[in-house]
Amino acid sequence: MLKPSLYVFQWISDLGGADTRLKDLLLLLKNDFDITCIPNDDFRLKEKHNTDFLDKNGIKYTSFSNLSPRLNGYAYANCNFRIFEEKHRIQFIQESGLKFIWSNDMMWHTPDELKAVALGQINCILFTSPFHKSLMAPSVLDANPSQAIAVLENYFDSDSWIYFDRPQKTSVTCGKISRADTMKYSEDFPIFYESATRNLPVDFKIMGWNDSLQKKYAWFNFSNSWEFLPENGMNTQKWLETIDIYLYNCNHKFIENQSRSLIEAQLTGCPIVAPNQWNFPNMVWNQRTGYLWDTLEDAQEVLSILMNHDLRKQKGLLASEFTRDLWCNVKVAKENWFKIIHIVNI
Repeated sequence: MLKPSLYVFQWISDLGGADTRLKDLLLLLKNDFDITCIPNDDFRLKEKHNTDFLDKNGIKYTSFSNLSPRLNGYAYANCNFRIFEEKHRIQFIQESGLKFIWSNDMMWHTPDELKAVALGQINCILFTSPFHKSLMAPSVLDANPSQAIAVLENYFDSDSWIYFDRPQKTSVTCGKISRADTMKYSEDFPIFYESATRNLPVDFKIMGWNDSLQKKYAWFNFSNSWEFLPENGMNTQKWLETIDIYLYNCNHKFIENQSRSLIEAQLTGCPIVAPNQWNFPNMVWNQRTGYLWDTLEDAQEVLSILMNHDLRKQKGLLASEFTRDLWCNVKVAKENWFKIIHIVNI
């Protein structure tokens, strides 16, 4: 029996929620679909580490210009806004005969995206959580009241994120990983970290740093307790193994939906300390797998508690088991994906 075709108008990478989510999605669906990845730019086809990954998993790839004008199956993209900005891309998907499934993991829409919604060029729009849907769906349905929408939460490949039994250390390492984007850091980011861990035996590691951020925070005197790495400065799993607590921080203008790095950290056994807002209560089981705080004093208290190695290990193990059960369930993830296919085919 022939597998249905899935054309992915997006390219994989090891950075950013959408492209890393795609890697795990490809692993999930590779045996159920005949998958072809199409990057926006042909030079991506020369990225050997990415083409090796695709080859290993039996996933095809080609340039946009090599696609047949008539295709059968489904198109999928996640946060690839160039599909709408460069009109020939969305027009091709529509005219090719593919049914288009669009996922926007961001907390905002673009005018071109909403125009495509209004024109009925998208068969189904996915949101990553009920929280995400509650904030994003109204604009979609205002543009097109008949637009099909659904919630499809992130899936994580269990084998890609291994639990790590962190050793006891004299200094406890707090850190976070992100893109090198000012929106990923609060205006007083270093003050928050040092205030939250006041008088505690800690050091700090950040992966997702660049010259612009260094310049922005030049007013702060970073001590030797701080270590910074650029985006993809090392393998994410290996880097997560070097931190003991994932201490979340972002800009006040930023709204977090479903942070993949936070889930990845939990899968490796790293407890989370994050604000008690946005979608975090659905990702962290407060006081069981990590801690959510409402005030700086709350954060100071829970970080003080987490200086106990045995407690950190207990929370980290629970975090790994909890997130693995919830977001690495292959059977449930496939069932949810095929529910989307059913919606598209109605």
